[in-house]
Order: sequence, then structure tokens, then C-alpha cells
Amino acid sequence: MDLISLKYFYEVSKDLHITNAAKRLYISQQRLSGHIQRLETSYGVKLIERDPKPHLTAAGRYLASYAEQMLNMERDLHNNLLDISKEQSGILRIGISQLRSTICFPDIMMAFHEKYPAVKLVVSNGRTTQFYDQLQADKLDMFIGVGKTSYDNLNVTNLMVEKTYMLVSDSILAEVYGTPLETVKSRLSAGVRIEAFRTQPFILPSSNNRLHRIVSNIFVNADIQPKIICEADSNQLQTILSARGLGISFLPQMMVKQLIESNFFRSNPTLNLFPMDYPQAHYRIFLAHPIYHHIPRYVSCFRDITVQIFSHYSNIDCTALNHENVYDTFFDS
Repeated sequence: MDLISLKYFYEVSKDLHITNAAKRLYISQQRLSGHIQRLETSYGVKLIERDPKPHLTAAGRYLASYAEQMLNMERDLHNNLLDISKEQSGILRIGISQLRSTICFPDIMMAFHEKYPAVKLVVSNGRTTQFYDQLQADKLDMFIGVGKTSYDNLNVTNLMVEKTYMLVSDSILAEVYGTPLETVKSRLSAGVRIEAFRTQPFILPSSNNRLHRIVSNIFVNADIQPKIICEADSNQLQTILSARGLGISFLPQMMVKQLIESNFFRSNPTLNLFPMDYPQAHYRIFLAHPIYHHIPRYVSCFRDITVQIFSHYSNIDCTALNHENVYDTFFDS
């Protein structure tokens, strides 16, 4: 049985759109059509009618249902054989953003490798929509995504709700609110709105960054034409510029947590950190993999470790960070 052709036909049967299916499978339309013709020749039946619009024949509907069962059985067979293998060897292909792979993946890798040293991890960076397409095309085994979690045929585990934080210096706060600043900092630590800062300079991520799009939408909704003095790919550069009072910047929660643990804010006590008080500035991070009839032990292990590591980044106490008199207590605890 030609499982590859069966898999390709099943992918086409989902929406009967050769172009879209070929993109999901990362093959040419000509090659995909050749696989379907091979099946039709092999079984002596017509699987897809193209007039008046593409639709499955009776034989095509039967084969699509059969293909789904066979592909699930083949995946389960592969996973079961891996589970009973004494060496527990294999490859786990994971999609994760560049930022998260830098911050949290080393800890995940260390814990996982200790339990499954013979399983090789292959890490790909990209965006959630790319990861979903690659998973459907069997280019990935799982991915860590951002945003909506209503994907079909996926097992989804929520990891955390990540907030967006504003970084602003005492000098800019004083220009906006005057002095003293202690009461202002306490109030903004519960959530900051951007309207009060409409005349201040801003430092943004590059335009292809998700955080750039989030902040830009907030500007639009608040009817603000921001004074952007710098756009940069580097989160570190944005943070340093804000620490020097050059402008207001924005960071995702995982990056903020990393800066806290590196004592960056202790070294820059005039830089303040406030969570953005907008629904669109909070987004869900999740782990997704196909719905297996049998989940391999190493997949369950990777999922459990990832949940544990991400829980470390879930909470940040801005009230403590934004008051100089509690810095020593906060960082020495």
C-alpha cells in the first residue's frame, strides 16, 4: 500500500483544493496530482470529479475515510514501537518562536535530555500559523504557539497567558505626571494605559514582530500618532534605550522575567515596568500536537516538562519592582 499517496489524497480531500493542499504538504501541484492519479490507476476508480466543481466521488469519500483510519493506525504503530523500544530512540520535531527558544528551551532541553537521551530534538523557529501548516504536512510533531487555540485535530495544552509590559524611565514619568512618583507607580503597577504618554517618544520592535502589531493596534484604537524614534529587532537594545530615558519600549512577559532574574532592573533603578491594561496585550501561549490514539511516553514527558518550565514565567510582581526601597528585599529573596 502506498501510504504517501494515501496521505496526500487525504490532505486534498479536506478542502478539494490542490493548490492549498500542495502548499500544506510543501510539494508541487504537479507532484500532488501525480499521486492522486496513481491511486486512481491503482484502484481503477475515479476519486475526484472536477465538474461542475471539485467533489469526491463515492469511491473518493470511502477512500478518504479509510485513509484517515490507516494514517492514524500507522502513526500509532510508529509510536507504540518507539515506546516498547529499549533505547527509546527517535526524533521529536518542535516549532517554537526565536525568543522563546532562547529564553526557555535550554531548560526544557536539559530536563528532557536527562530522561530521554536517545531522542533527538529538532527545533524550528517561526510563527504559529507556519507551525500549524507544517504540523498538518507532517513536518513537525508539536509546536508552542501564540493566540487562538481552536485548531482542529490537535491536542492543545495551555501554558500561560503572557502579558505585554511597558518600560518607562523616571524622567518620562516625571514629565507626564510630575513628582513625587511613588503614588503614580503604585497605580500604574496594576495596569497602564498609553493615552497619557501620547506625546512621548517610543521605541518599538521591528514591523514584522507580533508585539509591534499589538502596540500599533493600541495606538490606532487610542487615536494616537506615536513619535517613534527607533525600531529594532533586538529586545535588549530596546530595553537599554528605555533605561537611558530615550523613549518608552515594550516587552513580552518572558523577556521581562529573564531581565528580572539577571538583576537588570536592580542595575537600572530608574526604569519602571508596568503591565499594559488592554485585552489585546494579553495572549495565550500553548503547546499543540496531533491527537494520538496512543501518546508516546516521550511526548507526554516533553509536554509535562514544558508546562513546568512555563509556569516559572507566569507571575511578575511589578509593585515590588517599581519601588526602590524594596529592591534589595525583592532580589535577595
